[in-house]
Amino acid sequence: MNDIVTILDQVGPDKKVVVLVVDGGPDWSAKSLTVLLFLSRLSRQRKLEVLCMTLYGPGQSAFNPIEHLWAPLSKKLACVSLPATLPGEKQPPSKQSGISSEERATR
Repeated sequence: MNDIVTILDQVGPDKKVVVLVVDGGPDWSAKSLTVLLFLSRLSRQRKLEVLCMTLYGPGQSAFNPIEHLWAPLSKKLACVSLPATLPGEKQPPSKQSGISSEERATR
């Protein structure tokens, strides 16, 4: 929800209509009371006249712009694996002794 507020701030604070096209995942379910609570707060704080959240149901992938945007990224990332070690290291940072927890997190 913070990302939506940031985007709305950049678009313009005077917008009175917001349409959200969501992917229907668990974090954007219209059945979730938490999502509905945050959307109602967003509507009240921004003084929106219309707030619409819509999603494309099963079998409607051809019309779903979110899937069209993610599909090329998914194809490029398919079969990509990241090594557990940095170049020049024999063990991953999680198994190295003598390094601080901050350095381990950075690596």
